[in-house]
Amino acid sequence: MGAKATQAELAAWAVRSNQLFEMFKTGVRPAEEVLALLQRGINGQFTDALLSGNCPLVIDFDRSIAEMVAAGGYDHANDDITYEHFPVSESGTVKACAIFVHLNRVVTDAEVVLAEIDRLGLRPGTMPELLALGAHYPDLQRQFPIVALGSVWTNPHGRRGVGCLWSSSPLRYLDLHWFGDRWYSHDRFLAFCE
Repeated sequence: MGAKATQAELAAWAVRSNQLFEMFKTGVRPAEEVLALLQRGINGQFTDALLSGNCPLVIDFDRSIAEMVAAGGYDHANDDITYEHFPVSESGTVKACAIFVHLNRVVTDAEVVLAEIDRLGLRPGTMPELLALGAHYPDLQRQFPIVALGSVWTNPHGRRGVGCLWSSSPLRYLDLHWFGDRWYSHDRFLAFCE
């Protein structure tokens, strides 16, 4: 038997249930995954994260990071986003659907975000997936910053950077955000089904 839910948790879970149903209906998540996530809610394992997105992608892992960056047509791209800093081990072309995890609160530890992504049965997006998203949906980052926690580069000073798409109208940026810094309530974290 799960923990007793508060009225606010039940209301939030109703919203998440609708989101999960939409993901099932549109093919983003298979029925068994949706049922498992709904069962977590029934068992009292509620989550604050809002899920959104139905962005089909084709990720070509055979392209170089430089080619992926160029395909995005960014107004500014961080010079440290290179193959040397973000090596790609996958190969071939993969179809996937991007999901955005929105915690809707300030978070000061990326490990909290990663734990929430894992709790949802997802995995964090990687640099190649973020670059494919930016190329396929160039205006999406104008709505909210999008962060990929699945690829991390440690600079010579020991700081860990992750890819981030953001905008300062009308400019589009491909940048690095420091893993240990503050994450804001408007940030979306790129995720995919396992």
